[in-house]
Amino acid sequence: MNDLSRMYQYLPLNYERREIRILKVQRRLYDVGYDDPVICTISHISLREVPRPEYETVSYVWGTATKTPTSLVLNGLEIDVPAGTDQALRCVRLHTGARERNLWIDAICINQRDVKEREQQVSIMGDVYRLSTGNLIYLGEDDGTIARAGLDFKNLLQEVRQSTDGLRSFLNTLFDKDNHDWYETNSALSTRIDSEAMINFYSRPWFGRLWVIQEIILAPRSTFICGHSTLEASNVLRVSVWLNYKASVLPYGLRECQGRHNAADIAYIAAVTGSFDRSTTRRIDFRYLQAISTRFSASEPRDHIYGIFNLLQSSVPGSIDSFDLIAPNYSKSVAQVYRDATVFSLVQSQTLSVWRNIYHRGDNMLDLQGNSSWAPQWHRTFDFRSDVYRLREVFDAALGSEISCPVLTGPLPLITEQLPVRGIRVARVIETTKDMKLDVLENSESLRQIFRSIDDIIIHQEQKKSSRASDSVLAKVLTAGVTSSGLDELRDYLEQNRATPPIDPGDSTPDLQSSASRTRAQQYYRDFHHWANNRRFFGASDGRTGIASSPVREGDLVAVLYGAPWPVILRPSGGVCQFVCQCYVDGIMYGEAILEHRAEEMVDELFVLV
Repeated sequence: MNDLSRMYQYLPLNYERREIRILKVQRRLYDVGYDDPVICTISHISLREVPRPEYETVSYVWGTATKTPTSLVLNGLEIDVPAGTDQALRCVRLHTGARERNLWIDAICINQRDVKEREQQVSIMGDVYRLSTGNLIYLGEDDGTIARAGLDFKNLLQEVRQSTDGLRSFLNTLFDKDNHDWYETNSALSTRIDSEAMINFYSRPWFGRLWVIQEIILAPRSTFICGHSTLEASNVLRVSVWLNYKASVLPYGLRECQGRHNAADIAYIAAVTGSFDRSTTRRIDFRYLQAISTRFSASEPRDHIYGIFNLLQSSVPGSIDSFDLIAPNYSKSVAQVYRDATVFSLVQSQTLSVWRNIYHRGDNMLDLQGNSSWAPQWHRTFDFRSDVYRLREVFDAALGSEISCPVLTGPLPLITEQLPVRGIRVARVIETTKDMKLDVLENSESLRQIFRSIDDIIIHQEQKKSSRASDSVLAKVLTAGVTSSGLDELRDYLEQNRATPPIDPGDSTPDLQSSASRTRAQQYYRDFHHWANNRRFFGASDGRTGIASSPVREGDLVAVLYGAPWPVILRPSGGVCQFVCQCYVDGIMYGEAILEHRAEEMVDELFVLV
């Protein structure tokens, strides 16, 4: 295959003038077919120019490079480009009509072999999209279902309009501002939908690509194009929110479709940043943005930070210019980029809640391969088969205190592998159950064995405390504080029934034909199945009990660190500690340990994390 950089000699961009390259795509002539050469010229423009030349951006998935030369002509030369780039330009030409079109498309307009140019262009990509006249989103080739999906979107949008006063109350009706999430309902859709067409639409690779988040959010308007069809992107996002609102009544395939979830996540960012109404510009918290971005893919691990760089505002809380920490710099190692991004979040939020994005898996967590235990592996996609669901944000173990970390004050520090943080030592883990994985939780006999192990730990804990913990306390621990009733009914049900799985955890509708006891067992099992998954029940040296993710083991420390909304598990070794996980511990989730510490006038401890 020919190489683009050899066939076309890039002229350097003037960074001071904030120059970019623009493709001019020749208008489509009546006798030009889809497979005929796409003819373009390339030139430089400055984003500082007044008036600024108009151009559109193209959002698409690169795909794999073509193995044979494609028919794309640039400045008179036939060149090869990634398959997705070639297909996107051909589709754009299909919609061009009798006019020439000025485009910015990353694979051609950025010299991909020049690392410094790539860094500089990535750093201004927010302005590239923001200052365009619009963004064309190429979804791929038409598989014959796009028109059917388009009709569904049209009908569903009408349903949304009718339910939100013509979209005027869209956000107030559907967005929970206090909890930063979309509302959900059990009411049925009024519109009959074509599940196959909608699943095919949301399953297109574009909905899984990380870079598309900033592309659709920052552009003044975006349009999906696929074959001869077009769809207004803002309307697709609104319908995606509506489907999320009605998720419990959707057909299973559509309800579980990851692309649909991702579209709702993009809509969430649009809501928080003000992109839906364009009347205000608000900064999104890095913690929420990064948590969402882990559900999208990027071939370059560092792009899990750089791909959302332009969505963040440059002014952040704190006394240091932390924004420089996450500026694109591909000479940094992946581990350094992830550490710097974590420090950026710590400075911006002044809390340790970014640690909710850390998923250490299994007993091999000690082998971090050069990464820091206190820095999330931002490229790692959540996997319910091995990861735990994040604890809720209602807890306040450190009484709302800000992080206490010496290196985060004063001038911009040289961040190393170590992060010193202050807090208090609560107890030591002395025994645990085995992992409560899905194959355990969904097998009646395995569940009975787990409960027998829990009973043994409870008996040992009673020897350290003057009173027995109530069954309601144990029920809360096993559901991370969600519910205190139903555990007894579940255990009774398990003793009387040998079915596997004991109860369908995906069934959210109580069986009206069953007894009240079975219904309570079913409801508790659903919560227990969710929160206990990939966690272990443990007993601590002070007589308390809790649950923590699977890496927890005997000898680990239970601590409350200032700035952390929940207790944490730390693993001491040679004067330093590794961060293991967040945890739920009975009796210290709302600051009780801090209050006791203060009452006894005890001294804080400095934990050095590696």
